Amino acid sequence: MVKASLTGSIIGNILLVLGASILAGGLKYETQYFNRTAAALGVTLLALSVIGLIIPAIFHILVSASRRRTKANSVSKSPSCCSSATS
Repeated sequence: MVKASLTGSIIGNILLVLGASILAGGLKYETQYFNRTAAALGVTLLALSVIGLIIPAIFHILVSASRRRTKANSVSKSPSCCSSATS
């Protein structure tokens, strides 16, 4: 729930605020000029937020897959131990 809220907030901020400001600036001024430093800062912050959301998701996927393999191994070892003990 929190991850979805953060993702929605980031996407809403990027698309809605940036789009509205470009539209409003385009209506008022014929040519727009952007500060290169501020644009680089925005890109850096966006990259950090994407990394902050992707790394925990990848970790969760890897841990979940590892736990499923461990459960499957323990289930498959039980019948093999029983069959070897009865032989």
